[in-house]
Amino acid sequence: MPILQRWDDVEAVVAGPTVSKKIAPGVGAALVRLEIKAGTSASRHTHPFEQFVQVISGGGILDTEDGSERFSAGSLFHFTPGTWHAAHFDEDTVLVETNLAVGAI
Repeated sequence: MPILQRWDDVEAVVAGPTVSKKIAPGVGAALVRLEIKAGTSASRHTHPFEQFVQVISGGGILDTEDGSERFSAGSLFHFTPGTWHAAHFDEDTVLVETNLAVGAI
């Protein structure tokens, strides 16, 4: 993988009928850019790795053990390993995940 890259040059992987992802793997971490269609829901789930999520555009509702909260462009999520979360996307949304583990994509 080149040192300098553009998301436009990364091949998209279809992750379902309403989600497309682009992956930039690294050593010990991966960046994942997700494009999610309005009306999509991600059911309650966890990850075995630490994850940061940046909301680039769009918005919806995030559910965690702390309750439900609206998110929008500029929001940042931090999930420690094993933290459950779910989301509903009210708008077409673009997220960038930073997954801190080898192969965590």
